[in-house]
Amino acid sequence: MKKECKHNKDCPPAVQREFNMAKEEYFKDKPEPKDESERHKEIEKFIYWYNHERKQSDTGKTPDEMYKEIYGEEDISEDVDDETLELIDKLQKYDDAEDEIDYDDVKEELKDTIKALISKGEDVLEDLHFLIGFPDNVSCSFALEIIRAIKSKKSILELIEFIKENEYDEMDIYSGLCDEACFALTEIGEDSIEPLIKEIKKNIENKEYYGYLIEALSNIKIYKVYEFMKGLLGDYIKDYKKYDGWFEIIPFIIGFHEQNNPDTLPLLKELLLLKNLEQDELIEIKDVILHLESPKKYEIEFDKSLEEMRKSFEQFEREEKVGRNDPCPCGSEKKYKKCCLEKEKNE
Repeated sequence: MKKECKHNKDCPPAVQREFNMAKEEYFKDKPEPKDESERHKEIEKFIYWYNHERKQSDTGKTPDEMYKEIYGEEDISEDVDDETLELIDKLQKYDDAEDEIDYDDVKEELKDTIKALISKGEDVLEDLHFLIGFPDNVSCSFALEIIRAIKSKKSILELIEFIKENEYDEMDIYSGLCDEACFALTEIGEDSIEPLIKEIKKNIENKEYYGYLIEALSNIKIYKVYEFMKGLLGDYIKDYKKYDGWFEIIPFIIGFHEQNNPDTLPLLKELLLLKNLEQDELIEIKDVILHLESPKKYEIEFDKSLEEMRKSFEQFEREEKVGRNDPCPCGSEKKYKKCCLEKEKNE
């Protein structure tokens, strides 16, 4: 889901600026840690200070105080035990690797570490939230996977901010980071709805588009989500010029496919009449309409498209392996271009 950012790329997200300011404040006069153990202890102290003591420059509150305002409860964090520190240390083992690493091999090596951290649940969230602040590290990918498995509402705001900071990052080394954050928000479920709706409304006011946030919300199949999406679609139809140049309508429309509510059909058909849509956008909207009107017919058409794609891919593979002037693999002793190649093209 990589795309060109519609808003100012030169302006770093407020959350990242705040975090960078905090790191500079905390570590400014501190000496370099002597070893890994000392480094991790210092990081733990920083995490506690950042979440519970330092006031944010924009709100004048700590992240812990803001959490309490939103969820009505304290974000209780216990002291990190030695076992957790050791597990987090293992998770970061390849962050500073000088040689190129194979992601799948590393993940296989760390599978027991990942499993152990998942079993600790919310007790390790602060450490995991800290790790996802460094998306260039391979441990960030593993941390997101663990957060997704834990499914805690305490991670919602962290995941939203992660997507905002990284959706337009062309240097997603391990790929799929925002996908993982998106899936995590969806799988947390109903608790994600209000924070996502609040964030998307704010993005619309600022003319900012984050497709992963919209996808995370639209994949939660609860009527409240459908109502919000329907209202937004109605506003788009009423004044589409307000959304021109920054809002991507098709990823949003595909969300109605997931919601699977035929009551949207009149609005979708009205959307087809707008003059600002491209041909490929019209095709996507018609696909969603077909799915809602006649699911069985849609499945038949979808399977047919998949079969055509499969045949095209197989033909491409054959053409790569068999030259046009080579003997046809069917055994006719004719050249490939005069035999099966022509038949395949006609089909």
